Amino acid sequence: MPSSVSRCGIEECHYNKNFECNAEGIEVLSSGTKKVKKSAHTMCDTFIPKQ
Repeated sequence: MPSSVSRCGIEECHYNKNFECNAEGIEVLSSGTKKVKKSAHTMCDTFIPKQ
């Protein structure tokens, strides 16, 4: 069952099937900045590279 992520543009991710996230759930974290002010400061911690 796909997660409720409406679009995933990371084609290299194991969970990406036709630009839909098929992970049971995702975890989004700060990419190291103390205060997140834009999406570029975040990352999907659920990412697994395709084999």
